[in-house]
Amino acid sequence: MGNLINTQSKILAEIFSKLEKSTFFQRVLGELKKEKRVFIKPAGKLFLEILAITIQKQGFSPVLFMSQDDEELFFMREEIRNIFRKKTGLFYSFNKEVSLNMEEIEDRFLTLHRMLTGDMEFIITNLEGLMLNIPSENILKRYSLRFFNNQKLDFSFLIESFNRMGFTRVNTVGEVGEFSVRGCIIDIYGYGMDFPKRIEFLGDIIISLRSFDPFTQKTIRKEKKFTLLPITEEFALEKKNTLLDYIPDSSLFIFSEYLFLDEVFHKIPDLAGKYQIILSNDGLDAGVKRPQEFHGNLRLFKEYLRKLRNKTIFIACESDEERDRCEYLLSIEFPDLIFDVLNIGEGCMSEEWAISIITDKEIFGKGFHPKTIEKKEIPFKPETVSELNPGDYVVHVDYGIGVFEKMGKIKHKGQLTECLLIRYEGGDIVYVPISTMSKVSKYIGLIKGIPKLSNLSSMIWVKKKKSAVKAIEEMTKDLLKLYAERKLVKGFSYSQDTVWQKELEASFPYEETEDQLKAIKDIKDDMESTKPMDRLVCGEVGYGKTEVAVRAAFKAVMDSKQVLLLAPTTVLTEQHFNTFRERLKNFPMRTEMLSRFVKKSKQKNIIIDIKNGKVDIIIGTHRLLSNDIEFYDPGLLIIDEEHRFGVAQKEKLKEKRKVIDILSMSATPIPRTLQFSLLNIRDFSTIETPPEGRLSVITRIIHWNTRLIREIILSEIRRGGQVFFVYNRIHGLSSIAKRLKNIVPEARIAVTHGRMKPSIIEEKMLDFLSGKCNLLVTTSIIESGLDIPNANTIIIDRADTYGLAQLHQLRGRVGRSNRRAYCYLVVQQKLTMEARKRLSTIYTHSHLGSGLALAMKDLEIRGAGNLLGKRQHGHIAKIGYDLYMKLLQETVRRLKGVKTSQMVISEVVSSLTAYIPSTYIEDESSRIDLYRRLSVCDMLNTVKEIEGEMKDRFGTLPHEVETLLLLTRIKIIASEKSVKKVSVKENFLELSFEKNRFPSKKNIEKLFSKVNKKFYIDYSEKFFKIRFKTEYKKIFSDLKKVLIFFP
Repeated sequence: MGNLINTQSKILAEIFSKLEKSTFFQRVLGELKKEKRVFIKPAGKLFLEILAITIQKQGFSPVLFMSQDDEELFFMREEIRNIFRKKTGLFYSFNKEVSLNMEEIEDRFLTLHRMLTGDMEFIITNLEGLMLNIPSENILKRYSLRFFNNQKLDFSFLIESFNRMGFTRVNTVGEVGEFSVRGCIIDIYGYGMDFPKRIEFLGDIIISLRSFDPFTQKTIRKEKKFTLLPITEEFALEKKNTLLDYIPDSSLFIFSEYLFLDEVFHKIPDLAGKYQIILSNDGLDAGVKRPQEFHGNLRLFKEYLRKLRNKTIFIACESDEERDRCEYLLSIEFPDLIFDVLNIGEGCMSEEWAISIITDKEIFGKGFHPKTIEKKEIPFKPETVSELNPGDYVVHVDYGIGVFEKMGKIKHKGQLTECLLIRYEGGDIVYVPISTMSKVSKYIGLIKGIPKLSNLSSMIWVKKKKSAVKAIEEMTKDLLKLYAERKLVKGFSYSQDTVWQKELEASFPYEETEDQLKAIKDIKDDMESTKPMDRLVCGEVGYGKTEVAVRAAFKAVMDSKQVLLLAPTTVLTEQHFNTFRERLKNFPMRTEMLSRFVKKSKQKNIIIDIKNGKVDIIIGTHRLLSNDIEFYDPGLLIIDEEHRFGVAQKEKLKEKRKVIDILSMSATPIPRTLQFSLLNIRDFSTIETPPEGRLSVITRIIHWNTRLIREIILSEIRRGGQVFFVYNRIHGLSSIAKRLKNIVPEARIAVTHGRMKPSIIEEKMLDFLSGKCNLLVTTSIIESGLDIPNANTIIIDRADTYGLAQLHQLRGRVGRSNRRAYCYLVVQQKLTMEARKRLSTIYTHSHLGSGLALAMKDLEIRGAGNLLGKRQHGHIAKIGYDLYMKLLQETVRRLKGVKTSQMVISEVVSSLTAYIPSTYIEDESSRIDLYRRLSVCDMLNTVKEIEGEMKDRFGTLPHEVETLLLLTRIKIIASEKSVKKVSVKENFLELSFEKNRFPSKKNIEKLFSKVNKKFYIDYSEKFFKIRFKTEYKKIFSDLKKVLIFFP
């Protein structure tokens, strides 16, 4: 059995063994060999996979599963690949417009390539996939390239090949389908790669193959070889080939008899002569069935366990945490149960074999979340994004807001160097040499519009900075005062988790991320301490903040405390109410809602019950802050999107902060720099990733087709779901709604846009939330803040006119439940390769593209503005976000009494040519980024890292760059020794010291006696200079020898 499957599960191994020995299996095998076709009774996906793997062992390979269910396609691929470790491919097509979707093309090409190399055991496909015209084996081989070390290749031929294969040439590779050329180095990102590849040549010989991180652009590891597949299918189709032309006669097809009803099925050539297993209710019965589902009802599940006579009952859990929870809840009453981690979609059971596999999904009503093992997520931090282009607004610490015009070369203090040209009001130009580039940052404000340029002859910029510092100081003092007051107040200390708490957490339909678990732990620690909690949980909509709030509320109610949840809008209130009611339905807790949509008579009764302690959790708008509401024993206040409340409401919240536990939630991420600045003033928990295993949104690019649009909308409505249709022009919105009504008369349509009254928008959204309408025709106002789990299809008209960030956020409105979600991007007939690639970026790989990364940075800044409050918005707009953050950090450190070292930053003056030539790094933004990083270097190791990165990315360093790095190193070690100025020339060095930092007579004498050089000294009351001869290759080592004698 060891060779049959690569899994440590003894239970599965036992099922394999019993199946092989069964009469059922022998009959299936016999009929396959005799008739080439056998009908079997469906017994669930797990048993079907086990059966297929067992039959494959008999020589029927590869096995092709055919399904018209999208969810089944993806689930089976992941389950067979992850659980059974089988080489599994996905070969499917959505419609005739195959060339639009890079993700589908990638899956198809990888499957074909692995079939040609004999590396494929299972293929998951659909009817459209089988009918698809694809390149022949010869064509695919001709358009694929293999690379290995010491290989000889014609460089110009290679560039032509990349173009033919569909790759796009760019300056910096960050997305699949891109390549770049820098001297003797080629970067390329192809299908099936976890990271892009870097190819380094010496002449026509490959001397190095490496993988690199697309964000840092640094090498991750060396490679021995790799294969590059075409990016597009739009190359010569000599004749009509299909997948059937690639598969051998030994292959086995498995599908449901329902496919006979599809007219496409009967058009597939040569299928009749293939081996087939057909699922039919009239087929052979293996005596195996699926367990029933219990939807979190543990009492019912325990009764079911008592009735089971099977000897072996295995509880298959999604994760270690789930296993621990299930064991905690069940092992005492049922000590013979076996608990282990096995992430499968469904279980199976057989009375004859005395085995039952029951999954945690079947117990608690969770959806299946298969783990992907091929694509690796590339970590991304918005703070790392830095890009400056001509025309961008910038902020200079000393001169204010200007416009970056271009890079230029100047002689600065006798040295040829590059500089930034910044234009100010009246056309004045400031030349900023690369050595002081750290004083310049890209202008980012929180207010839309063009910022006013600073006037170099005015004192207004200085006044703006002073005004900002004053406002920051007042805000920081208020925060420190509130923090100090809360430290003096003794709060309620909650008990540790109860059994019910464990049951609630076990029923969560997703596996928690590390971020989520940490946030939950932080909150529980806060609640169990005697200090009142004041914690902010940040994360995008759908990242699991509400679940964190549910668990905190549950913990409070367990200790007989009332919980208040405050939301800024009626729609959010309704959403939270529905979520809490659904999550707590199996527990004796009462949750009520107060908003303007609750009848006044009912409100009156709820308010009385709140006062008498009959309501455990109260969810509402600012109505909860009204004076007529008396709470029985409030213990926890949860505030959603606090920044959206008014001044008066915030003042009331400020008073409550001193005596009650507060948990705030924000849908916009908060920058790490801001979190660090407010450390020990405000407690933060950040959830940066969505719940693990959440079904990815299937994204498809389509052209407008009336029949197809009808099918898409009807398909969602038939499964009880709802649809967003985004049309981003208010003019014409009613016309498109009428058109959709004609196309899908069965749909209940509502229309919303940003110019409607807020109360009308709320009513429309509530109608959609409650299910009164199932097709919402809207502008992009839905791009943030909305969480409607039942809406799992979004159609975005003219998607090619949207930015990446907008598409990312719009697509994020769906996919928030256990159901598979769909995003359809409707584009024009003629679409450039560039536009197609930009749209495909949304879903091609798990990493974010550079354009989207910048948009995420903007989102963080919006989050910072929300946290700091509207009073600070104006100051951020006047001086720019980056400078504001710098001033905030300095103010917080000063007010907290943190001592900062007054280290002298040495000025380095040189006649040596030091810059990055455009012939070495052509891309201007890359040069600017490297200049900026070098200008803020304060450690020699950092310079060494940058040097290594430049050699890695761009090749051997030219002399000018070596000199630039040398001067940077001189600045670092001179600053450590408080040297005010270092003058560097080809054959001598001169060090200048300020009055308070003169070297001692004793150190000078030691220097003279230990270092064999002739020194020249010049000094007065105000300065001290020491000068000595050297040569270019010894400048740095000589300086280090001399500085040893200066403390």
